[in-house]
Amino acid sequence: MDDRNVQYPNRFQLTKVDGTDDIYEIIPAPGKVYTEGTFINKFALLKDTTAALFGLGVDNVPDDVLVFLGKYNQYWWKRRTSGFALVPNLGAEQIQCVEWQGRPNSGSYTPTNHIRYSPTVTVHEDLSVTLNNPQVLTFTPNGIGSNLQVLQGKYFYLTKQVNSVAHGNWGNIDYKTTPANVIYYASGAPTGKQNSADSEDYTYVAKAIPAKTVTGKKELHDGPWEYVRSSNRNAYPDSGIHDGYEYQFLGIPFENSVLPLRVETGSYVGTGTYGINNPCSLTLPFEPKLFIVGDTDGCKGTKGNYLYFALPIFLGDTYEKISWKYGGTTATQYTLMKREGSTISWYINFTGSGSDQLNGTGTTYYYYAIG
Repeated sequence: MDDRNVQYPNRFQLTKVDGTDDIYEIIPAPGKVYTEGTFINKFALLKDTTAALFGLGVDNVPDDVLVFLGKYNQYWWKRRTSGFALVPNLGAEQIQCVEWQGRPNSGSYTPTNHIRYSPTVTVHEDLSVTLNNPQVLTFTPNGIGSNLQVLQGKYFYLTKQVNSVAHGNWGNIDYKTTPANVIYYASGAPTGKQNSADSEDYTYVAKAIPAKTVTGKKELHDGPWEYVRSSNRNAYPDSGIHDGYEYQFLGIPFENSVLPLRVETGSYVGTGTYGINNPCSLTLPFEPKLFIVGDTDGCKGTKGNYLYFALPIFLGDTYEKISWKYGGTTATQYTLMKREGSTISWYINFTGSGSDQLNGTGTTYYYYAIG
């Protein structure tokens, strides 16, 4: 942008408006104009295309851009809800028997066996389980197949449980009011054997289904990560679980974004030790994001003997399994590696030698780190 440069920047001419006594027009009288300067308007201050780069619209003003940038000069944390949730727990599969009091051999018949069912349940603090807004299924004569279809993928109360299909008169039990336990009948689960038996007055039909018993349990539940920020460095905890949230401090994005790429190279001579009680360890001048170590020939690629590629960005302060190739073949060995700040440590957990741990006696190994 250019400033306006004129001979008389503060000179104006007053001209009375025709037909008035006290109204004047102010007409600039700058004299000689050396530079016109940039005309101040929306285009000069915030182009539409620039606003779009910040996710802003055509009605936004330059201050909105400053607000957008300013938040990245604050302290940032990420957090997620963390705590225990009460969830249903399916037990071992059992054979449950669903029975209906079938059609009468004579006389009239009104079905009285009912099952209360729902697609969801609530687990309470005492780990008891109840159905949510249950519906009532009345078993009807000659309808056992359709009844079982209704119950598939549902939780329901069952007052009588047997381990095989067997004849028995459940009488006028109302399953709405006398629930003994909750079971779950999975969608697509096969039905078992169907039995029927005749008595003097009724035909009874029973059919077995492979349902699962349902109990309650407490389960650790973490929600999705969200980002919070503040100009106050102590607005949120840096780590750990506080008031139901797990926190991680991220720093100031602007400061993090201007850190230069750091590279460190070096070498060490192996001592021949290996195993869990003799880990290799290297302390670097920064926390590495990429770490490579190998012997001379392996690094040059002429033999491909031993070569480690590790991404410690995924590592924490406990050992994690890392895979690598041996002797240029497809055989895969494993080692354990961890990162504590700027220190990388590793060891093999199989019977081998110092060379297998990149610590062969008298062998020179070279490492590369990027952070």
